Amino acid sequence: MVNYFPKVGSQNYPVDSIQKYLDWVHVRNGDYFLPNYWTNFTAAPVALYNPNSTVNNTDYGITSWIDAGLSPKKMVLFLPYYGTAWTLKNPNENGIGALANGQAQASGLAYKEIKTYIDRYKAKVTLDATYVVNYLTMGTSWVAFDDVEAIQHKVSYAKEKRLLGYFVWQVAYDDNWMLSKTAAQGGHETIFPPPEDNRNGQKKQPYRLLVIVLPVIAAVILLLGFVTYINYRWLRKNKSKGSAPAVYRKNVWTVEKDCGEGNVLD
Repeated sequence: MVNYFPKVGSQNYPVDSIQKYLDWVHVRNGDYFLPNYWTNFTAAPVALYNPNSTVNNTDYGITSWIDAGLSPKKMVLFLPYYGTAWTLKNPNENGIGALANGQAQASGLAYKEIKTYIDRYKAKVTLDATYVVNYLTMGTSWVAFDDVEAIQHKVSYAKEKRLLGYFVWQVAYDDNWMLSKTAAQGGHETIFPPPEDNRNGQKKQPYRLLVIVLPVIAAVILLLGFVTYINYRWLRKNKSKGSAPAVYRKNVWTVEKDCGEGNVLD
């Protein structure tokens, strides 16, 4: 098992040797933010993407290993079967980045324990597609974890990156094999795109530009079509009436049309 990033402290991993001698490595992606250190705000401990951090997210780590020379076919992605809990200052403000008072009493919950709380308290589970993480609120306790949707998209991410596979921590934390069955199904055909280029903090989402540009183009085409149709009807109407009589004005012959304009004849 290796760190999510090809470096520990000031020491770099021997990527060339890993590539040459190992069949695969478990990339330990996770615990980027923990409530005992990140006390004032809620966060996504195992975020696939993170628009607020160019480093603390799984996509950045996997991409860094690939750029360092490790084949993606030798990497195995980490999937967490547990959640991390904060204590909210205000239960009504409960998204990623909500004000918090550090670690909740029920921190480090297994997925099956989280499911028990969901069933008991009818807690609403929300998927944050920007980070690819689920979360719920129970009173002042706020729990970030990977539910079925997050697991689906992370497995799809591993397939898109052509990774060797995935590993979990740990199987015993699952609830009636729910997450394991979800992962085995292979995820979605498409995944959530990254909210920005996590390497440099610059937003690079051409699909958002298309959402803006395409409706404008469609509106212009419709407008041109409407103008063309009106012009066609106008020409048909005037053609059916025939030409107006010619009138002599200041030695210039002018054919007067209904619209008041005309052609000048020599």
